[in-house]
Amino acid sequence: MADQEKSSLETSHIKPTVSITPDEYMKDRVVYKINLYDKLSKRQKFWYQLTSVSGVVGAASVPVLINLGVNTALPTFLSLAVTILVSLEKLYHFREHWRNYDGIAAFLRSEQLQFQTLAGVYTETCKPDDAFRLFVKRVEGGVKDERNDTIEMRTRENQ
Repeated sequence: MADQEKSSLETSHIKPTVSITPDEYMKDRVVYKINLYDKLSKRQKFWYQLTSVSGVVGAASVPVLINLGVNTALPTFLSLAVTILVSLEKLYHFREHWRNYDGIAAFLRSEQLQFQTLAGVYTETCKPDDAFRLFVKRVEGGVKDERNDTIEMRTRENQ
């Protein structure tokens, strides 16, 4: 049984050790999170733009179709589609998620660059170990804040 636990720890993303090098942390956590948030941001941006543009075009088309005397089924269907699109945006908060994910990815890229160049809060007066601990603290704080924002957004009443 102990061998199975050891094997699963070795193959999982959780490392059974307390220490981690800056390079490991950068690759396994920071770069991974930057790529993940970039992907999520692009996905949310796509859905936001799709629902928004489709909703605007549909809403603008309804009165035109009515004035042209088109069968009332088409404007009615378009009105229904616009209502659904607006409701989906309100329910899933595509715009807010896009902005949050884009913001955290930019924050992580900035922290990564500042840490690697010992700029900003990671000035050269900082010892390397202290700079790394500060980097981890700031990165994990940013990830935690984004996660809390996302949970709050998903659970709050639609306004």
